[in-house]
Amino acid sequence: MASLKELDIVKPILEKFGELSGLHVQPQNSVLIGLNTAKAPSRWQGFPVQEPTATSRQLGYWVGNHDSTELNWAIRLENIQRRLRIATTMGNSVVQRVTLFNAIALPAILYTGRQYVPSKATLQELTRLQKGFVWSATTRTEPVKHK
Repeated sequence: MASLKELDIVKPILEKFGELSGLHVQPQNSVLIGLNTAKAPSRWQGFPVQEPTATSRQLGYWVGNHDSTELNWAIRLENIQRRLRIATTMGNSVVQRVTLFNAIALPAILYTGRQYVPSKATLQELTRLQKGFVWSATTRTEPVKHK
């Protein structure tokens, strides 16, 4: 955990940020993520400390003390699929589905991709999702066997 001196430096910065943005840090709704997980207290200076194996949502991403790349991409794919399932009721033509995919999926992919580089398997799932939605109006990501 940071020293009291470091926390004294950070608190005024957070307060100034809150004044400028309107977003105020609330200790009861915030969580500290400790870098030293060997001796993590449950609370520190009024802030709860996240368990070493837990994750918490920060600005739309799931973060913690471990690599959460696959978790973030799995959640993102699930959310995109849910939105595209609804969109299949609206778009009937290939052109409409391309427009819908670009409006629904691309911003989500870019938002997550900015922080987490997708694995090869994730890229393959995204490609299958795109092809399936555009050409067949499906949201499956499992490989299709051609006959």
